[in-house]
Amino acid sequence: MQHVLTRQQLYDMIWERAVSKVAPELGISDVALRKQCVKHVIPLPDATYWGRLHAERPIKRTPLGAAPKGVSDRIVIDARAKPPAPEPVEAAITSLRD
Repeated sequence: MQHVLTRQQLYDMIWERAVSKVAPELGISDVALRKQCVKHVIPLPDATYWGRLHAERPIKRTPLGAAPKGVSDRIVIDARAKPPAPEPVEAAITSLRD
């Protein structure tokens, strides 16, 4: 499944919810989502952002600048189905669930 977003849409998603929460919604890993943000020059919250936000302390949101030359405003995220786990791993997961 493909998701087509603008830089602004992805920026808003990243700053409203943590990357680890947004990535599964898009069907990709958090590492893949971070790479997309770097590729499209979208600033990410630093390590203290969410803690400060939840503690109701002052936070600073890095603004989204204009797209540099050569960087598209359109982002296509291709969510691929996860390949099945190897047989022994699937068997272990199934036995643990039971």
